[in-house]
Amino acid sequence: MISLRPLDQAYIKRHNIESLLSMLERCQPVSRTKLAQLTEMSSASVTRFIGALTALGLVNETAASDAAGRGRRAVNLRTAPDGMFTLGCHFDTHSLRLCLMDFSNRIRGVREIVLSPPT
Repeated sequence: MISLRPLDQAYIKRHNIESLLSMLERCQPVSRTKLAQLTEMSSASVTRFIGALTALGLVNETAASDAAGRGRRAVNLRTAPDGMFTLGCHFDTHSLRLCLMDFSNRIRGVREIVLSPPT
């Protein structure tokens, strides 16, 4: 029998942030309202998490889109390219390869260092 462990608040918060960032990556630019629909989260939760991600420099607001009806025009969101970087490396007996990617999954730099053979 599989034992189920109760989900704590930290786990749920991490899951919600991961869901928002994943959906934002796939659908950007996207409004907070659309993110709430896509992630099945409340608008208040999306606004709170996006505010925190914006404060951390991971999400930027972009030009407002045309309103679909009455009210304010929606502000679109996208990931901030310089918000975070990922460094990948591969090494073998002959070389060391490095690749730097930004938060928008663009390659910023690639470097290969040829290793001298052992003596």
